Amino acid sequence: MGTKTGTEPRQKGTGDSTKHCKFIASSGTSLQSSQAKERKAKPSGDRNKIEYWKAALKGGVSGKYFCQIAQGNRRRRFTFSTNLQASAEKARAIFKMIDRDGWDVAIERYAPREAERKRKAVLGDKIEDPTVGDLIRVGESLSTRRVATVHGYVRALRHLVSECKGIGSTEEIPTGKGKGIRIKDNRHDYRGGGLAKWREAVDSVKLAELSKADVELFRKRYLARAGQDPKRLDSAKVSFNRIVRNAKSIASKKLRPDIAELLVLPEPLFFDNVSAEDEPSMAYESQIDPGELMAKAVKELAEDDAEVFKAFVLCFLLGLRRSEADSLLWRHVDLQAGKVKVEPTEYNPLKSRKSKRTIPLADSTLSWFRAWAAAAPRSDEFVLRSPFAPYTVPRKTPVYRCRKTFKRLIDWLRTEGGIGSRTPIHTLRKECGTFLLKNQQLAVVSRYLGHTSISITMKHYADIDQVMQPADPADLMGEGATKTSIPFPSDQEKALMTNRNKVGK
Repeated sequence: MGTKTGTEPRQKGTGDSTKHCKFIASSGTSLQSSQAKERKAKPSGDRNKIEYWKAALKGGVSGKYFCQIAQGNRRRRFTFSTNLQASAEKARAIFKMIDRDGWDVAIERYAPREAERKRKAVLGDKIEDPTVGDLIRVGESLSTRRVATVHGYVRALRHLVSECKGIGSTEEIPTGKGKGIRIKDNRHDYRGGGLAKWREAVDSVKLAELSKADVELFRKRYLARAGQDPKRLDSAKVSFNRIVRNAKSIASKKLRPDIAELLVLPEPLFFDNVSAEDEPSMAYESQIDPGELMAKAVKELAEDDAEVFKAFVLCFLLGLRRSEADSLLWRHVDLQAGKVKVEPTEYNPLKSRKSKRTIPLADSTLSWFRAWAAAAPRSDEFVLRSPFAPYTVPRKTPVYRCRKTFKRLIDWLRTEGGIGSRTPIHTLRKECGTFLLKNQQLAVVSRYLGHTSISITMKHYADIDQVMQPADPADLMGEGATKTSIPFPSDQEKALMTNRNKVGK
């Protein structure tokens, strides 16, 4: 009875179980040691290089690579494939998109299921009687435009609704005993809470309460404010068209089906069938001598303020936008070929796809770039130097890295350059397009400036009356013009035709 048989159950902690525990321990030890050998040191260096992400990747149980990507105050784990090179390239692409466009855009692109869950959690069920605030919230969530662009759409929509419903943004505030009152614009009262109150009042308006008639009344009042001054009236027409156009963009035709899945929109929306005002000619008319301006800049800025002169050259000779000049990198300047590439970077995604372009440099301009490159420290990444670090998180309003340089350039243009416009730096870009059009074709200039379409160049830069050339029969006939006598009227015939015209009148 006391003899143990092989059929009896083994006691806990005895027999083969001890061997089994030893096997787990030994295998665990070997596993830990192998993991310690394979564990890589914390990666360091440039996160734009593929080597950084190869070092950052770790292998999971399934054989797939994964890593944590942190930017700002947020961190998330991403899982990739079993291919090290492909996983590293994808990790770098995700980081660049997060750095350039923000976390929401990257999650939408590389983790669509998570983005969809978040969107449903934020937006909730379909809203039967939506307000202006609901339309703004859904439009911002669905739009893939730049943050600053969508912010402009939202501002225009709120402006339009406040005008249509008479939601005032100003209030009268007493200034003291017998000193009268002052007008306060709540839209600029961010710290005092006036802006929040105005937005709350506008966002609470029901879309169904707005109509096309409200917009037409706003049009009448808005244009009446300009009075009888033709210039002010033309400016008011342009502004009215811009407000309505941008307000419509928050619920564009492309987004309308997706918005309709979340909101029961009235058909049509109050701004859908609003016609635009006939705008005046938007062609820029130069008021300065570009040659004199260039000579004065070389004389007064080239040695006294090199950074301001750099900014002047980038905007005046290369026609760069301020954001493009602010974020231009030395790696995009080819000193051998004499070309500057305007490309999207982690610091500036560019205004549109057509903004990506290559600009040739004249010999004199190239010599300046070579001198600047020779004087710049190797650690300098940007052509324009600045003590401020660039913003990598998308912002609703632009904050330029070289804002102090641009401020000095604006002051110089107004005092010494004779440019009194509201946007002197953008005037340099307009001057560039104007003098380029005198010797180059419209399509070439449009490409040089990075316009989305040639119609923009035609609308804002090309004065057809100035560039129009007469039809010369000698050009049509070529060499035959020298052999064929073209009957031009003699002086006597001209006098006879003049008399006939007088008699006819």
